[in-house]
Amino acid sequence: MPLSFYSSITDNALLSKGVAIEKKKGAKCPNTVVEGRNAVFLTLASVWAKSLGAKEVWTGVSEADFSGYPDCRAVFIRAHEKATRLALDWPVKFVTPFIHMTKAEEWALAAKLGILGVIENDTVTCYNGIPGRQGLSAQLGVRRGP
Repeated sequence: MPLSFYSSITDNALLSKGVAIEKKKGAKCPNTVVEGRNAVFLTLASVWAKSLGAKEVWTGVSEADFSGYPDCRAVFIRAHEKATRLALDWPVKFVTPFIHMTKAEEWALAAKLGILGVIENDTVTCYNGIPGRQGLSAQLGVRRGP
């Protein structure tokens, strides 16, 4: 679903080309915050779920790695779930299996399940579309190679 309009209503390092990812001293969160993005994603996914007759929407948010992202907190997820149920008159449930896991715990779980290679090679991070492990390194501020 095209969401290219988003960069016209908010400015940040994920949507603006050439902006370095950083957290300025004294800032509540890094400049990677895309204001309200999980609210938008969950709303759109819920509308689609209702059209399919589905009653669950799964999301990979984690408040354990919370670094200023207000829409990654359990309190937001539960509040938005309630509002979405009211808005759609549909008993949607937001499932958050990683809500209390750190990134390291998530990667360890993927390794335990035998799918670490999928994560490393076949997924794309929101950090400027950088694939797998490179994306994680960018997110954590780790530099690999030249």
